[in-house]
Amino acid sequence: TKKRANRMESVAHDTAQGVPIAVLLVDDEENVLKALRRLLLDEECEVFSATSGREGLEILKENRNVGVIISDQRMPEMTGVDFLERARRVAPYAMKIMLTGYADVHATADAINKGRAHRYMTKPWDDEELLEVVRSAVNTYRLIQNNREQEDADKEERKHHRELNLKLQQLVEQQQEQLKEKDAKLKRLLLGSTSGSPPAFRKTLLQIVELLETREGVAGGHARFVASIATELCREMGLTPGELETVALASLLHDIGKISCPDSVLVKRPDEMSEEELIEYQLHSIRAQRTIDSIEGLNGVGVLVRHHHEAFDGSGFPDGLKGDRIPLGSRILAMSDYASRFVHFLKDEKETERLSSAVQSRLGKQFDPQLYPYLKNLLRDETSRRSLTLLRYVKELAPEDLADGMELAMDIRTETGILMLKRGMRMNPGSLKALEQYYQQKPANRAAFVYVQDDR
Repeated sequence: TKKRANRMESVAHDTAQGVPIAVLLVDDEENVLKALRRLLLDEECEVFSATSGREGLEILKENRNVGVIISDQRMPEMTGVDFLERARRVAPYAMKIMLTGYADVHATADAINKGRAHRYMTKPWDDEELLEVVRSAVNTYRLIQNNREQEDADKEERKHHRELNLKLQQLVEQQQEQLKEKDAKLKRLLLGSTSGSPPAFRKTLLQIVELLETREGVAGGHARFVASIATELCREMGLTPGELETVALASLLHDIGKISCPDSVLVKRPDEMSEEELIEYQLHSIRAQRTIDSIEGLNGVGVLVRHHHEAFDGSGFPDGLKGDRIPLGSRILAMSDYASRFVHFLKDEKETERLSSAVQSRLGKQFDPQLYPYLKNLLRDETSRRSLTLLRYVKELAPEDLADGMELAMDIRTETGILMLKRGMRMNPGSLKALEQYYQQKPANRAAFVYVQDDR
């Protein structure tokens, strides 16, 4: 029949949502309970019945899925109002329907106020009306349960976020402590760098450079490449030994301000950084000068380091200096810094020409045009070019080109960022095999960076 079809549709909706909601019937008359069970038969919901309020409370305690309670008002020992009031403590969210065989204003008010009754209906009831009331109660209970589950999920999510934020805060604090330790170590090295013999001084500087190159995003060997090119340029220009030494020291130390930059900033190019990250990055030359200037005898070095990111047309940082207002040593350092990325290709004539073209395109903008002839002479001289490539430098290799004994210049990580092989370790048959197996499972266009030398 149409009525039965409607009832089955309602039940299908409820069961699709999860476990069917149970209905508890409480009445001291068996014939009334039987009539109600017959009415709910096609609803296919679980039905419990009790002949007293006390029995109904026991059923509620044992069955937590009761979402609708239908109770008679006039019962011996415990009235319907008393039962619903106690039931509210056991099943506070269950929807409650009061049935009574007579009109009683006070009972109605008590059922609503004390028992939190959802509806109040008189006997005899209309089947269709009562079914609609029960279905409405089921839907209301379902919404309440869904809201409670969502609230619980939200609470759990907020708890998870609090725990995650706490962990992130702890990680940030740990990173800050590590940065403080590195900064303290750097200052200790610098404080002792101006004393002792020249070899000891150079050894200390190399320790400082190696300390810097432990940071993520700082290329291994970079400072030495820059110092090598800057030194050769100074010789080409005929600068005094004192000027040459100052530029060489500035070249070795030009990136020490990055030791205080977060790794998340160093791994990005400036054009990939947010506004906040770019500000943080541009502070590194100022921090570098502050650190270097605290060491007696290195004041001139700090000035050159501060301005090595200034551009000849005034578009650089941190002070926007232009043209000859930029110290000569900073201009030499800027060009050497840029040229250093080509240093391991200088034996290749085509790559040397590519470096020349790249520098020429930036003359008058990023670089001082007056410096280019000296760089051009340097690149033309085979002996000078070879002296630049004698230092250990970083070379990019495909993973399959790695060989036993090669030293990694950068970490090798999985696609998800998990560390596989750490920078500084030497490749061995075991690590080569592990890397080969990984790339067989996860083929990707990845590269490995290793330290090599020109005479290998």
